[in-house]
Amino acid sequence: KNPDLASKFVTSAGFGMGLEFNDMMLVFNDKCDRTVVAGTPFCISVGFSEPAGKTPWAVWIANTVFVPPDGGPCQVLTEGSSFAAKDVMYELGGDDDESASVAPA
Repeated sequence: KNPDLASKFVTSAGFGMGLEFNDMMLVFNDKCDRTVVAGTPFCISVGFSEPAGKTPWAVWIANTVFVPPDGGPCQVLTEGSSFAAKDVMYELGGDDDESASVAPA
């Protein structure tokens, strides 16, 4: 609906979680040629960012999903997590401020 956001779309749509939290061999991007294997957890995400803008910003939405080995429906492991703005939004301070503050809802 907003073609201006296409250039701000992040370069991956998630990653597989193996022995490493973010397994670099399982990053979902335009170069990925791997096949999803049953019994594997994944972080599925979408994001937009404007790091070089006048006011840098980023938005990222993610869920952890498990593909069961028996071929059943995928399980959203973050389903029971809070999605309330006060629990999931934060704003980083400037270079001189190391604290993070909660973004206004």
